[in-house]
Amino acid sequence: MSMKLKKSNQQQLWAEAQRRCRLSDEAVRMARELASVRGA
Repeated sequence: MSMKLKKSNQQQLWAEAQRRCRLSDEAVRMARELASVRGA
């Protein structure tokens, strides 16, 4: 997904991914960190 999303949309997507994949808060934090480093 190359287009930039608003913060609220991005936060909503992370929350949905966490719920669907049953991810821990720590796992989501790490994934978000990696995504921000890659420029996603």
